[in-house]
Amino acid sequence: MKINRNMSAVRANKQLLGTENRLSKSMKRLSSGYKINSAEDNPAGMAISNKMKAQIEALDQAKSNSSDAQNVMKIADGALGEVSSMLQRIRELAVQGASDTYSENDKKALQSEIDELTKEVDRISGDTEYNTKSLLDGSSDTRVYVRQKDANGNMTQVNSYITRINFSDNVASDKYELTVNSLATQATGSLASATKPDAEGTISINGVSVAVKADMTQDEYIQALQKAATTAGTTMQVNGDSISFLSNEYGSDSTVNISLSSSLKALAGAGYENADDGSGNMQLKSNGKDAVVTGGENLSDKTIRADGNRVYVVGNSGFSMDFLLSSDMDMTAGSSNLQIDISDIGNMAVQIGANEGQEMKIRIPEVSSQTLYLDTVDVTVKGGADKAMSTLDEAIEYVSGVRSRIGAFQNRLESAESSLSETSENMTGAYSNIMDTDMATEMTEYAAQNILDQAGISVLSQANDLPQQVLSLLSR
Repeated sequence: MKINRNMSAVRANKQLLGTENRLSKSMKRLSSGYKINSAEDNPAGMAISNKMKAQIEALDQAKSNSSDAQNVMKIADGALGEVSSMLQRIRELAVQGASDTYSENDKKALQSEIDELTKEVDRISGDTEYNTKSLLDGSSDTRVYVRQKDANGNMTQVNSYITRINFSDNVASDKYELTVNSLATQATGSLASATKPDAEGTISINGVSVAVKADMTQDEYIQALQKAATTAGTTMQVNGDSISFLSNEYGSDSTVNISLSSSLKALAGAGYENADDGSGNMQLKSNGKDAVVTGGENLSDKTIRADGNRVYVVGNSGFSMDFLLSSDMDMTAGSSNLQIDISDIGNMAVQIGANEGQEMKIRIPEVSSQTLYLDTVDVTVKGGADKAMSTLDEAIEYVSGVRSRIGAFQNRLESAESSLSETSENMTGAYSNIMDTDMATEMTEYAAQNILDQAGISVLSQANDLPQQVLSLLSR
């Protein structure tokens, strides 16, 4: 028996400390609800659970992003629904304006409403926003850059040479080259003399007639021609001793057809000797020409068609592109080699995943009076209402296509949100399996350690009493 070193008490105390440590950990797990409260509890589990927690929180935020993006789509679609209604109204007005039962002033009133509706389309295009982010002004569309190549192969950016670019989603981000061999031209016509003729007769410009009377003054004669030229969709200029007419439109559909009654055929001048229609009247006909464009790199196998300066490109697998060539394009070299660079930037990116690159790109093209060619609608000119109907048909189809694309994005976002919810739920279950305390198991452990703790305290107390037995030896 020893009194300096009570080894029984030391051993009992050691076991008691271990029991208390385990009991403390068990109490911590029960009170916090977590199996892992510090790195020492489970270093590997702590590392795994932290990564899982980051993923779960990111998935929840991605789900919120998807919901926000759906709201963006709803706002855009709602605005486009109103634009579609206005296009239907403009087309209705064009149909009304195509009837000759309406006077010139009536058609001006129709055009006035069309102009106001066109302004409203532009207002919606500029003002439709989500949290100050514009949606329909083209800022959420793919960026397109236009460059001109000179004889040495050097590129100069000339975005103004090609405008109103629209292309399908099947057009990949790449560089597309083309050559503009010639731009569209306007139709032209002329009268050999600007002086009012002495004879009476009729001058017709694109079907709009001017009755030339003997008692008309020179000013009245010019004013009557000017009014008829405007209604006929042409621009009239008095050039010294002659008068010229230039169509407002470009391309083969643009016309300047001047009809002179036999009494006024001298106005045709020397260049129209063979314009007699057989009845003594003179028919001076002129048409413009469409642009001539050929495809280069990535466009050589595509079908290219021009309507005036508007160019349509069609290929296989849904490839389509159309744009407007600028009449101010530099053609001093006889032709212009252009490159259309469709980039992979500009679209609205929605983060719909927990990690880098897990995003969905949403393309919302510009919807304005220019992209819809509403600025070309004029029912007051001869034949303008008929052209307007065709323009409005294309505009309605364009807006319907944009709305269809937005609807597809909405459906995809809804599916993404559902998938994210499912993934987050399963990931949370996995995280819980690593981190959360099994209360039933832990209570069993707690009860066992609590009993051992009490037993240890009792044993330690008895071990501390052992040196007292030495006194019984000393007392004898």
